[in-house]
Amino acid sequence: MSSFKNVFWGSVGFEELRKYIKQGGDTCKDISCILQERSELEALYAKGLGKLSVKTAKVAKESLGTLSQAYQAVAAELETEGELHKTFAIDLVEEIIKPLRAAIEAQHKARKGVENTVDKLSKSLNDLRLTESKAKKNCYVCAKDNERMQVQLLDAKVGRGKILSDKDTAKAFLSSVILHSVFLLFWLEGSLGRGKEADGQTLETKSIFFRSEERRVGKECRSRWSPYH
Repeated sequence: MSSFKNVFWGSVGFEELRKYIKQGGDTCKDISCILQERSELEALYAKGLGKLSVKTAKVAKESLGTLSQAYQAVAAELETEGELHKTFAIDLVEEIIKPLRAAIEAQHKARKGVENTVDKLSKSLNDLRLTESKAKKNCYVCAKDNERMQVQLLDAKVGRGKILSDKDTAKAFLSSVILHSVFLLFWLEGSLGRGKEADGQTLETKSIFFRSEERRVGKECRSRWSPYH
């Protein structure tokens, strides 16, 4: 079983972390609600004890002798206990519930800022990857077109195919120039240390271009040397 710190790596790591943080925030809110209800119950209980204390004190005034003293003691005890519960309810709100809610609010604001930043960066990354994928497909199509045009050009040179027009020749030359420019960019990227081959995608694109160029050169050599064999 992987450790807790290793759970959040990968493409879905941030979503897992967001889920755990949200669960923590919800738990804190539940605790805050529970403590708030406890505080309200304590305040209500203190109010009830206060009413009982007043009634007991009234009975003590109407009684005589030691019975009056007993009622007075009970009334004082009820009043003291009521004040204790009232103080506890106030302290529970001031020292625990309010700081906890402030911490929840501060954490929520900080989390929202981070989540918005990550969501924007994730969207930008996905857009870049989509653009990269489209560019790779276009490059592959261009490589195949260049290979086909080069084959037609070589066939026309040795008289085995149809004679290409100036437009077709210019198109083949332009396609070759574009591909050679791409090869040069790949080479410069690798020389300057900016090649990103961590996921193998850039290496795959390079391989497509170089395989196409190798096939073109091989066919050209065979077409040139075949008349002599």
